[in-house]
Amino acid sequence: MSTKEWVLEPAEGVGIYQECIYDSSSYEVNPNPAVIQLDHTAATTISQKLINDELTSQFTLEASIPATTLDRIAIHWCKKRCLNTNKYSVDQLVSKRNSSQYYLANESTEALEERSEQPEIDAELEMDNIFNTLTSDPLEAGYLQECSNKLLQLRELGRNLSQKYPMLSKISSKNEYAKSLMMMEMLLDDYDSNLLLIDALSCSIARFEANNDVLE
Repeated sequence: MSTKEWVLEPAEGVGIYQECIYDSSSYEVNPNPAVIQLDHTAATTISQKLINDELTSQFTLEASIPATTLDRIAIHWCKKRCLNTNKYSVDQLVSKRNSSQYYLANESTEALEERSEQPEIDAELEMDNIFNTLTSDPLEAGYLQECSNKLLQLRELGRNLSQKYPMLSKISSKNEYAKSLMMMEMLLDDYDSNLLLIDALSCSIARFEANNDVLE
């Protein structure tokens, strides 16, 4: 029986896997090394180099694979490891939301114009749960409604948190940057309980460092 846990089975001569034997009670994700399997195909090339100088000799193995294959490997690896690579500031998320609302507004205007041309119909409508229109299963409709309500509550909590602690989404000065580093040290004292805050603050710190010379 194979002990390989494939992240991406070989395609175009390239695959990646981990050994699946590990202590799952101690690790949330597989801690074993990632193994990249390369098969010599028309799409892949493998070359060896031996570099000698006066002091040392160095052996190098180089592999060339299609960029699209590496894209698939990266996507599957991030999904497998539950890595979130889409980090946006609040302003970026709002701009995306406003952009989508612009198109929705245009569509809504067109829909209203079409409705204004249609004759009115008297009807008595009763609907306890709007999600009943999406599914005929009352249990599933109830679950969708519950999830929607929790999402609205979570969104409101996120807005309040961002307003009270704006550094979690955007650091505007080196003074705030210094404060955020001190805040990070305190959060790390209880990593498991503060994981969401640590993730948000670390992304905010990374964005500030990428756009500013913090070593001055």
